[in-house]
Amino acid sequence: MEIKTNEVLDYNLYNNDVVEVPRYHPFIEVIGAVQYPGLYEFNENYSINEYIHQAGGITGAESKDVFIIKAHTNQRIKYDNKSKIESGDVLYVVEKINWDRRTKILDTVSVTQAIASTLSMILTIIIASR
Repeated sequence: MEIKTNEVLDYNLYNNDVVEVPRYHPFIEVIGAVQYPGLYEFNENYSINEYIHQAGGITGAESKDVFIIKAHTNQRIKYDNKSKIESGDVLYVVEKINWDRRTKILDTVSVTQAIASTLSMILTIIIASR
């Protein structure tokens, strides 16, 4: 912490500069395909897997995709073993989307109806403008 403070104190400030001090969030939020999504106390020694374990483990996930949403930038980073989690970050475990046969058929019919309706309207406009 002292190193970061000294680094900040070395910055040159000029007229009309704006200095923003981000809020300290001593937690990690775990969301998505976990048993107990929610806020968990931040511990710099914990790995992402330990936070997921605290949240009851992965449930209903098609893959093991995990993203880190950075607290201060909202940047979404795909987790790899080199990713560092910081206080205030959000862990998102990608959920499995269940597509059964009935849902696929209904979606296909819905898209087909929308296309047919649009084509019908275009033909009506063409015929009416003659």
